[in-house]
Amino acid sequence: QLTKAPIVFLPSQTSNRPEGEALLYADELRGALDKMKEKRMFNKLTFYVEACHSGSMCLNLTEHENIYVVTAANPDESSYAAYCPGETQQAVAVGTCLGDLFSVKWLEEMTSMGTSTQTLEEQYSYLRESVSVNDTYVGGSHVMQYGDKSFTSDRVSQYMGNLSPRETQSSAYNVLDNYDADLAPLFGNPKALRAELLERAVVEKKFMRIKEEALGGTLKVLQPHHTVLDWQCYRDSINVFKKNCGPIAQHSFKHLEAFVSLCNAGVPRYRIEAAVLSVCGL
Repeated sequence: QLTKAPIVFLPSQTSNRPEGEALLYADELRGALDKMKEKRMFNKLTFYVEACHSGSMCLNLTEHENIYVVTAANPDESSYAAYCPGETQQAVAVGTCLGDLFSVKWLEEMTSMGTSTQTLEEQYSYLRESVSVNDTYVGGSHVMQYGDKSFTSDRVSQYMGNLSPRETQSSAYNVLDNYDADLAPLFGNPKALRAELLERAVVEKKFMRIKEEALGGTLKVLQPHHTVLDWQCYRDSINVFKKNCGPIAQHSFKHLEAFVSLCNAGVPRYRIEAAVLSVCGL
């Protein structure tokens, strides 16, 4: 009988995400988890994902795989950055947000509460309430559970070890939607901020034009999707975009839903590629 009970924390899409960093797709994550399970690398696995739309990474998990996942956001929303310039001297000095709200709350809660008395379910309840700002979702996201919830009565210490409670000091978090976190360094520079917002508008228009051309010159309403049905089409579309339109900036990730919708609707890959080349190609 395996006794391994590892914990994995996967952060992503932070405000200083390196340009050109490889993307992790949900089917690749699923493949890695399947391989770990096949090699008997765990008995029960707890997995935390900090990313915008992080719930979309876990929709294919079932309730009987001994894999329990908590995500910072549901499939349809951004997560939030914390300790952004304007509230802390350190954030102002480095010109960026210093953390992610879900991660910060996760760490602060374990530090102040310890791990020996709290269950995984109690931890989730705390995170859901605190990250949602007492269920108001004003400057907060929907913390979600996925996968096998049959062992959420386990103590957190079974996965994190025994941590004794310590007194902590909380300060104002000054949160920003993670899609806007990279604007934080520009708040003191109106000219640079306007230029960045104009560039964002240009990028958004590119995605709209790609979608229109791929649909034959009309902006037909497609059902929005965050569950990818055709991974090869989706991956190829992103690669063609990166090759011809340039790197995908953090704020542009929310527009990738256009490729999901086109691929799920059965639009041929060659038409999506032709649309990208028409909009971005020389």
